[in-house]
Amino acid sequence: MNCLVRRPSFEPRTLNLFVKDEYKESFPEIFRKHFGDSFILLTRDEVLSGKLFGIGKNHECLESMIGDYVALAVSDRSLFNTHMEAQEMPGGHAGLTPEEIKIPLIVIET
Repeated sequence: MNCLVRRPSFEPRTLNLFVKDEYKESFPEIFRKHFGDSFILLTRDEVLSGKLFGIGKNHECLESMIGDYVALAVSDRSLFNTHMEAQEMPGGHAGLTPEEIKIPLIVIET
């Protein structure tokens, strides 16, 4: 939290991170040291070029809404801003585990 301008946003399994200027260079190493096995850390440019939020036309404010980094869960771990927030949200669904990215297609012919 000391590295961040403000609390992470988006979701506890997909974190939007705005980093203080003095930590821009060291932040990836610090984050990976603590969360590297649980999250993939992408830069803003990687998020935008990878079309993480969809392939359609970007909202005009998208670039300014995305932080310096976005962290995506690849384990069952979630990062909450407060203990109270964690207690109020017992489940998460925005990570990159197979269970979260595989969406069954159910077709019913009537």
